[in-house]
Amino acid sequence: MDEVDQMDIKSLFSDKLDKFVFLKISGEEAYLPVKSTEIIKDIKEKGGLEKIPFSYFLYGMFFILGADEKFSYTDDYMRIIARTEGSTRFIKGKIAEEIKQGNFEDGYVLLKGLSQIEKSEDVFDKLIMVLEELRSRNSVFAEEEIAMLEKAKEIQGYYKPYFYEAVLRRETKDYEGALKAISRYIEMSGTTDREVIGFRDDLSKSADYEKGKELIYDDPKGALKLLIPLTDAFPEDATLLYYIGVCYRVLENHEKSIYYLNQALELDNDLVQVVNELGINYASMGDCETAVSYLRKAFEATKSVEICTNLVMCYLEMGNMEDAKSHLALAEKLDPEDEIVQELKKHLTQY
Repeated sequence: MDEVDQMDIKSLFSDKLDKFVFLKISGEEAYLPVKSTEIIKDIKEKGGLEKIPFSYFLYGMFFILGADEKFSYTDDYMRIIARTEGSTRFIKGKIAEEIKQGNFEDGYVLLKGLSQIEKSEDVFDKLIMVLEELRSRNSVFAEEEIAMLEKAKEIQGYYKPYFYEAVLRRETKDYEGALKAISRYIEMSGTTDREVIGFRDDLSKSADYEKGKELIYDDPKGALKLLIPLTDAFPEDATLLYYIGVCYRVLENHEKSIYYLNQALELDNDLVQVVNELGINYASMGDCETAVSYLRKAFEATKSVEICTNLVMCYLEMGNMEDAKSHLALAEKLDPEDEIVQELKKHLTQY
């Protein structure tokens, strides 16, 4: 799959279309496609080519339908295919050959073309199967799979697309979208499979986690309602405890915030954001000396201008002008345009 590493799907399909030539044949208004390699192969094997087998054109038309739905002769090709007896049986055989030979891209394009003619669960089952293989080899096919799953949903009562959509959305951390998809799958299929139900429950927890994170500053109480119950499901998740600590700090419940932040440090003492939050809490409580001890550790690890300005404010509160000025100089070197740095500069000019 290296050939698609540096290109999108449209570019890939466009490159494949370049391998076709379009010929005028008697009785047809549209120019019909044929793979140039097939003609060259026949000439080499037979010493010439008196007549191109119609099956070559049939293959080409299905391929064009799959590679470019807006191709100018799309309607003509669909009419020709519809009136050609055995056309779908023929192309299904060709698809099987391509996949057996490991040509999953060409097999997919042909299947996509077939889906324009035969919109059946069987065809989309195979489409999804091939797309899953392609996506496992290169993530560039994820967007293509989502698009095909949306088309598959148009088949009444067809529930499989919702399962694969859930898997795809989970991989991109769209837990809310994944949860909706798997819930629809369960509703339509009526499954009671424990693994599927467990998958839904895990997605529900992950969705609550993400929603809780989003609410921390706008609705910390709402965030806590979502995050605290998750501590049972994720007992070793130090970051979860950190988020809970931030919620309590926003609510100005500093004692509880410090409790959860210390719990987070017990699980992972390398989380610099936890050390910084502890410093902010102690500073908010007026214990600037303890705050400085935490903020200095966080600053040494990150060299963050935000943490540096927090230190400046602590030193000012303590009346330690020397350290306040030295740390403001550091902050100015890190980001001279930072708004807090500018405000602190104005403040310190008074001394």
